[in-house]
Amino acid sequence: MSEICVKCNKHKAVIKMQHGAYCEFCFVKYFEKKVYDTLTQYNLINKKEHIGVAVSGGKDSITVLYLIKRFAERHKLEKPIAVAIDEGIKGYREHTLKTLRQFCKNEKIKLKIFTYKMLYGKTLDAIIKEIKKRKLNIHACKICGVLRRQSLNKIAKNIKLNVLVTGHNMDDESQTILINFLKGNFELMQKQGITTKINNKAFVRRVKPLYFLSDKEVKLYTMLKGFNVKYNECPYAEESYRNDVEYFLNMFEAKYRGTKNAIVNTYIQLMQNQKESKINTAHTTFCKKCREPSTRKLCKACELLEKLYIS
Repeated sequence: MSEICVKCNKHKAVIKMQHGAYCEFCFVKYFEKKVYDTLTQYNLINKKEHIGVAVSGGKDSITVLYLIKRFAERHKLEKPIAVAIDEGIKGYREHTLKTLRQFCKNEKIKLKIFTYKMLYGKTLDAIIKEIKKRKLNIHACKICGVLRRQSLNKIAKNIKLNVLVTGHNMDDESQTILINFLKGNFELMQKQGITTKINNKAFVRRVKPLYFLSDKEVKLYTMLKGFNVKYNECPYAEESYRNDVEYFLNMFEAKYRGTKNAIVNTYIQLMQNQKESKINTAHTTFCKKCREPSTRKLCKACELLEKLYIS
């Protein structure tokens, strides 16, 4: 890229943004300001809160952990705790966790790692093997997503966190919005957003400071900051419904720049005037088996585990 940065008019640009090209110095400033503005504008983290950051060792979680630590130091907030889930994906998760351990050691951040084996009795690899053996029509991403969400909520409550920060970026969120729209999951759409819209003590509030930043922007930020992260994806992701939606959105973004940004901003506008969903009330029910919050007698996690006879 031979263009000159539109912000400083001095340095060579490294990325073409929607409103012009930025050099590496201006881009880093833009990126960090975007995260800090999101944190303050939407009041995502408050004083005296116990802050947890859900981390995997990938680019998104490393980035948000780094910036939350800096934000906490700047505003004299409690130092964040990094919380990781080891699903048990051989040849993949052990490498990202190695990166994560080193990063947390360098940044002096407390890290807690929990495993599916510890929480559910089996690794994800073993669960997938069981699914294939029984010829069940359950995709790896579905069961992993359900178990991951439940386990993070359980752990966050157990270690008394008030807020759990996740590394979901604009690509993730635009995909989720479109997936729920295509599947007609309006109730799930209502619970999405920069922060969870569930006012109930059974749920630990989740927030997404990278909500307005694209996957491409996050990747470039980690490169410019020199973070030692891998950019490979989970081996189970290729066959997922989300993977197809991601491919579709990337094609549209390439042809019509700003598509993903338009999706998340339109979603926010649509949801602003929506009434709270049923699960936001004080009458939340609980799973009869694991006692985690659920909209039905048996939660999705226990339902899936029962099918596999491992719960």
